[in-house]
Amino acid sequence: MSSMKLSRRGFLRLMGVSTAVAVVAACKPRPPAPGPAATEKPVEAPVAATESLRGKKITTWTWGGVRFWERGDDQPISTREMFDEDSGGIEVEVVVYPYADYLTALKTALPGGTGPDVFEVNWQVVQPYVSADLLRPLDDLASATWGEWKDAFLKPVIDEIMRLGKEDGSGNAYMLATNCDVAGYMWYNIPVFEEHGISVPKDWAEFESICEELKSVEVLPIVMGGKDQWQHQWWWLALAEVLAPGKMAKVEEFEISFVDDDLERTAVTYKSMFDNHWFAEGTMGMDVWTGAMPLFWQSEAAMFMAGSWAIYWTGSFVSEEVNKATEHMGCFLPPGGKGLSTVSTAWSMTQTAKEPEAAWEFIKFWVDGRGAEVVATFTGLPASKRLPPKSTGTPFDKNIIEPSIKQMFEGENAFANPRCATLAEAIGNSCQGLALGQLTPEQMLVDLQSVNDSQCKR
Repeated sequence: MSSMKLSRRGFLRLMGVSTAVAVVAACKPRPPAPGPAATEKPVEAPVAATESLRGKKITTWTWGGVRFWERGDDQPISTREMFDEDSGGIEVEVVVYPYADYLTALKTALPGGTGPDVFEVNWQVVQPYVSADLLRPLDDLASATWGEWKDAFLKPVIDEIMRLGKEDGSGNAYMLATNCDVAGYMWYNIPVFEEHGISVPKDWAEFESICEELKSVEVLPIVMGGKDQWQHQWWWLALAEVLAPGKMAKVEEFEISFVDDDLERTAVTYKSMFDNHWFAEGTMGMDVWTGAMPLFWQSEAAMFMAGSWAIYWTGSFVSEEVNKATEHMGCFLPPGGKGLSTVSTAWSMTQTAKEPEAAWEFIKFWVDGRGAEVVATFTGLPASKRLPPKSTGTPFDKNIIEPSIKQMFEGENAFANPRCATLAEAIGNSCQGLALGQLTPEQMLVDLQSVNDSQCKR
């Protein structure tokens, strides 16, 4: 592995990433997950299909994270054919949107009752429609199908799902998850750390010292997708668990205000990361997928603000060069903090679904059926305990997958998403304002408290 030390000209070139290129890259939506890898053996069909549902029609909307895939060289049956066998012949119309268009389409269609029967969701997508009573609760269907169904999912996943319901946490499940993520990991380049005698930091002061040391030897410390609002939201929450542990949860319950000394320290520290030039100039116009991530793959930065969601672009679905890069990657949680758990992909059913039994068969297929088994072979961390990813002994599995699995199954996890989607969006936007110097820490906290008071009380 060659040294990452740059010439003065090279360092300045990276620190001044072309704004024009970054802005063009940032306009592209997050790419859909790649097609499935080969399983060890074809997944066998169930003993009997549900003949009573043959010919029933449903419509599903997705941004492409989980969808029907065609046959591959090592996949003798497509997932659509699997679903046809397993459901007894339910007909499915699949509408795939770019993510940005997807959100607009849902906001237009669901309130008017013209949306799909089932649709792909994450927390940001589903929460507003729960509040508007546009979704069907799934608890009774899940109980009738699986009995004690909550025991089949990872605890952080169930905790997040249950937060959608009643205020005491006992309420209804309005989404069922296929995948989950640890959102708060920092990825790092192991040879660079070794070359400069750097170890994984034990506390935030050590982390700050590492960034200053890297900068002093003209190594770019960190890359992140600064244009992506959700990146800032997650990293604010990750930093808050370090500097103001547990206080975001208290803010959500209106036990304390955002105008708090520890949260102010969090805001000041967040701003200082950009003021101290730990990121490439132009970061705020750079997206994750085509901007920040490729720089890290190419060893142009020592660390990458990432999480287990970044495994969508690894394994057998990327170039040999990127695959090779996983040999020298590691990951660590923000020192002193917790993992941030989040449901990355799930399914919900609308109140207007004309064939709820058929819609439920579709959700079952992706959550606990053969569709879930296919998804588990290539994308994200499965939310079901029945389908934990299995290590294949590769460096990527050792350095990235295994720590992520351990964290989701055994580690301490805070929520990656506030209960109130409006607040989550406001946090991301405010952090962008901090980074750009458009807001002071004090202004940010006052603004967030105003959003919390006006938009988030039940």
